[in-house]
Amino acid sequence: MQALDKSLQFIVVNSRPLTHVAVTPEAPEALTPNHLLLGANSHVPAPGAFAEDDEHARQHWRRAQYLADEFWRRWLHEYLPLLQQRREPHTTGEPPRIGDLVLICDNNLPRNTWPRGKVSALHPGADG
Repeated sequence: MQALDKSLQFIVVNSRPLTHVAVTPEAPEALTPNHLLLGANSHVPAPGAFAEDDEHARQHWRRAQYLADEFWRRWLHEYLPLLQQRREPHTTGEPPRIGDLVLICDNNLPRNTWPRGKVSALHPGADG
């Protein structure tokens, strides 16, 4: 019974949407952790018996890379922006401070390789 509870928890948690759930059928389905883990929002693995030859392994690797790239692209453009606090233009938020940890965005680097940094100096602009 405890194993069933753990399985159900795994299914529920990894099926929860990370991005906006659209109401129109033509919109892409909401991004979930299962998209990275399984390639789709399903807890059931794809059916079929697979050959163990090298060609299949290469195809499987290419498919896994494609799915990981697609997840990263959607995570970057759909989920990450949701984490940013939205502020009205006329309000001020908390400014960065020396010692804050930051993620340095570089679109020329492969997925999940952006460097982390620490704020060492502040250079305020003309607007404050």
